Parts: sequence; structure tokens; C-alpha cells
Amino acid sequence: MSARLPEIFMNIALSPEQVKLIEAQLALGQFSSPEEVITKALQTLTQTRQHYWEWVEEVRSSVEEAEAELSRGEGIP
Repeated sequence: MSARLPEIFMNIALSPEQVKLIEAQLALGQFSSPEEVITKALQTLTQTRQHYWEWVEEVRSSVEEAEAELSRGEGIP
């Protein structure tokens, strides 16, 4: 069982559009509090960034492999 970190309270200002987005999520009934909406949004952001950087590494590797093939003369003439 992992230890739970203590909660840190922050006061932040939300734009009217952000408030509407949170309220819309609450109205759908999937979340019971604004904190749950924000938590899920931050988790999704973290996962998206992780997948993005994994994709960047895959592309970088593919480009390096292609450059090596071309330097060996394995490209299409």
C-alpha cells in the first residue's frame, strides 16, 4: 500500500471558460467534485505528454536508422 501525500491547497483563478468546462463535466455525472475533474485532467495531461515523448523517441530512432541505411547506400536509387 502506497503512502498518500499530504494535500496542498492552492488558490487559483479560473477563466469563465474553464469554469464552464468543469461544470459541464460535473453535469455529466462522472465526477462528484471539481477536484476530481482537475485530477483527471492532470492525469490525462501527464499520460498525453508521456505518449508524445515516447512517439518522439520512436520517430528519432526511425530517422537515425534511415540515415544509417542511406549512408550505407541502401536507399532507393
